[in-house]
Amino acid sequence: MTKGAQVSMTRCLSNQLLSKGIRVNAVCPGPVWTPLQPAAMDSETMSKWHDAPAPIGRIGQPSELGPAYVFLASSDASFISGQSIHVNGGAIVSG
Repeated sequence: MTKGAQVSMTRCLSNQLLSKGIRVNAVCPGPVWTPLQPAAMDSETMSKWHDAPAPIGRIGQPSELGPAYVFLASSDASFISGQSIHVNGGAIVSG
């Protein structure tokens, strides 16, 4: 699924499930370092990936995504549905 399709699915599901008291939101991560990257990319691709970090100037860490999920699951987000939080190091996202 493309990222755009994920955002659209989040919005559509939110509209369909709100009447049942179910909120649907999404977290859209940018470049994040995990141990899976070296297993999925050869060294040249890894080098290119590290040379083109997010606008903030670095690759994100998994621990930087967790608070977004916790927030959306908390009562602090009880009035939020159909939204996407972009934890992506400052990349501008339209839509």
